[in-house]
Amino acid sequence: MNADLENHIIKSADKFKELCTKTKIIRCITHLDADGLCAGAIVANILRNLGSDFHLSIVKQLNNENIEDFSKEKYDFYIFSDLGSGQLEAIKNNLLSKGKYVAVLDHHEIKAKIEHENLIHVNPHIFGIDGSNNISGSGVCYLLSRHIIKDDLSHLAITGALGDMQEKDGFSGLNEEILKNAISKGKIKVEKGLNVFGRVSRPIHKALEYCTEPEIPGVTGDESGTIQFLSEVGIDIKNKNNDFRRLCDLNGDEMQRVINAIIIKRAGSNYEKPHKDIVSNIYISDDENENLADLREFATVLNACGRSEYPAVAMMLCMGDKEKGLKIAKGLSNSYRKKIMESIKLLKRNKEKVIKTEKTFYIVGKDDIDEKLIGTICSISLNSDNLCDKKIIVGFANTSANTIKISTRTKEQNINLKRIISDITAKLGGEGGGHSVAAGGEIPKGKEEEFINMFENQIKEIYNDC
Repeated sequence: MNADLENHIIKSADKFKELCTKTKIIRCITHLDADGLCAGAIVANILRNLGSDFHLSIVKQLNNENIEDFSKEKYDFYIFSDLGSGQLEAIKNNLLSKGKYVAVLDHHEIKAKIEHENLIHVNPHIFGIDGSNNISGSGVCYLLSRHIIKDDLSHLAITGALGDMQEKDGFSGLNEEILKNAISKGKIKVEKGLNVFGRVSRPIHKALEYCTEPEIPGVTGDESGTIQFLSEVGIDIKNKNNDFRRLCDLNGDEMQRVINAIIIKRAGSNYEKPHKDIVSNIYISDDENENLADLREFATVLNACGRSEYPAVAMMLCMGDKEKGLKIAKGLSNSYRKKIMESIKLLKRNKEKVIKTEKTFYIVGKDDIDEKLIGTICSISLNSDNLCDKKIIVGFANTSANTIKISTRTKEQNINLKRIISDITAKLGGEGGGHSVAAGGEIPKGKEEEFINMFENQIKEIYNDC
């Protein structure tokens, strides 16, 4: 680890512990996605170990308005996890200026450099480390936790990184260091396997039917097609006791037959890279509950809970009643996957939902794609040869607050989406932020066309300068 970052974390941990002993009730705010939920769970575990009382809120975004609302509450110490670095000006004006103590534990790019005696700010970007790929928000919280409590929470840090899609055939940077440490302690093991959600938690035919990443032609979204596919491959969907089999129940030969058949299906549908994302690393924790041990699946379940407005269930899975939480989470996860599939089918059926330019694929979701799903749909589209042929994705969805939610994703290394989105949303009277490869924000309703024009101009300028 970077020595300066390590020293900064140690000093921050000492100050963090000191504030926890001085403060009666601590206010915690975290993000609703898998990374934010894992980050919040790590912070909650720290505070619980220290014997501190706390109030945890999970938000879909942090902006000037809700920071002002938080400032009206009677707390002395506020902890922001997986958010806050893009809102330091508002935090200074509404909290620090009123004598409040604040800890910001984040990995997003920093908008303004703020130093204050009451502020603990831990962010890899301060030390020139990219938080987009090298460490998650939960990873930052984990690094702090190592200097405060004995409990090893590395499984939550890796789950958050997986949920934030920071794994690309393995981890890099600080994520890699966290994983190596977890493996050496026996907390996590890594295997190769079929990259399909539901490996442990679903019957084989249901896992394949709901699989959108990778998409399987004639199988994804088609129950009868899935059963026929398995029959043709020679896979029994039930065992001798007439119970449904799962992917994790297949032997090596059966699994290889399924993998080969999926590749052939994709090749027959003219996928540019039919082998892409079929086999991936499977990260398995030492959790005694096998439904929570597969960390990639765990991240998906947490994301489903957060985006289905049941973040409390996610916190139960991370640190509470796992058995009860899992029963609720399975239903939420199934509903979440169905909504994703319906949204993808909508894009394929309705050409008016898509605008294509030379470099960019725009998804005009309006009320037909849930604002909480638009980011996920953008990520799936970016990785689907059959759905999108561009390397920049921009998604729009109407929000309950009568604004437009924007999500963007890219594979282009010369484009910084966070800077582009922050600039355009500010000019249109909104807010934005995020990472260089994945950013988002909100703009007033009716400003989509203006946004597209401004976005296109910035993309053209970047490519003209190349």
